[in-house]
Amino acid sequence: MIRRYQKGSVRKKNGNYVLRYRDDFIKPDGTKGRQQRTTILGPISAFHGKNDARRAADAIVREISQNAPSPQAGITLGQFWDQYFKPNIVDKMKSNTQLAYGARWRKQIVPALAEVPMRNVSTLDLDRLMMQLERRGYSWQTRVHVRNVVSKIYHTAQRWKWLADNPAKWVDVGQRKIVRKQRALSVDEVQLLAEHLEERARTVFILGVTTGLRIGEILGLQVGDVNLSDGIITVQRSVSRGEVDTTKTEASNRRVPIPPILMGVLHAQVQQTTASSVSRVTAERAEPIRWLFSTRRGTPLSDRNLINRQVYPVSKRLGIPHFSWHSLRHTFTTLGGNEGTIPTVVMKQLLGHSKLSTTEKYMHELEGQQRAAMTKIENLIWFPKKKASGE
Repeated sequence: MIRRYQKGSVRKKNGNYVLRYRDDFIKPDGTKGRQQRTTILGPISAFHGKNDARRAADAIVREISQNAPSPQAGITLGQFWDQYFKPNIVDKMKSNTQLAYGARWRKQIVPALAEVPMRNVSTLDLDRLMMQLERRGYSWQTRVHVRNVVSKIYHTAQRWKWLADNPAKWVDVGQRKIVRKQRALSVDEVQLLAEHLEERARTVFILGVTTGLRIGEILGLQVGDVNLSDGIITVQRSVSRGEVDTTKTEASNRRVPIPPILMGVLHAQVQQTTASSVSRVTAERAEPIRWLFSTRRGTPLSDRNLINRQVYPVSKRLGIPHFSWHSLRHTFTTLGGNEGTIPTVVMKQLLGHSKLSTTEKYMHELEGQQRAAMTKIENLIWFPKKKASGE
């Protein structure tokens, strides 16, 4: 057992008061070790006797005792992950988060740090890891994720009072380089895609750009979540890579109104899904879960397959620059936010964001509005007699 509390001894040596104390530690093999250490408190003349020096020594010993590591801190980072962190922390996370943590752990952290004792990992070690990842071509976002996983590991060890410090707290992940910026589609692009996409990609696309739902929330909809009578979509789950999970945050559980044009699109989709579900019930003699968008087997659609096989070939043929499913969410927010008549707090509720600052990040500038603004300013400066509207 590591000795956490001690008094130490104060004595005079070479004109100074010195403190001698025991430094208990964990050896690399996991066994406990102990060594004597000496710290100079200061010149004898700086203290009003030995009792004064004793008080200074007590403050030092108290800090040493509080920061002393527990015996468990001698295990390697890999052992901590396997025996404690994964079963007690990671396995309780949402499935998507579990997959993300597992990927970062296996691919980037294990090769560099898995065999290193936890207490020996320093901020310098992590800075070097970030540099290595950057040289190997990993993005800034991936490096941030790696840093966050390591930080969560050490934060957990701190919470359990196994370690005093978190070496990931001050890690430098390097300069951010945006390879492909998220964008919002123009109204013309939206109308072109809605005209040329085939079902079911067309309905998913229209639903995404009209409501701002995340693609996982769209694919997680069941027929019972779409109330056409009341005109409400109830968002209460998400699907990613075929895995059904809860929504991203508590705020994501919400009721979204169905606008008139979307009502007809969803009515046709609900009828089609219900008809195919009835045929499966007849064949399998069991009531299946009626996903609004499903495969022939009755399972939720794959967002990757849908966009790669049905959306990107069409957008490429139409000459529309690259976009992702999440671009539909940006499009919804940008068009709604730049309209000026929709309060940001309402957009926040529709998007299921927890913070207004998140909603504001989704609002992109519209080139047309910028151009109109420049024309107004030009007229105000050079043609003050003209109308500010640009006429």
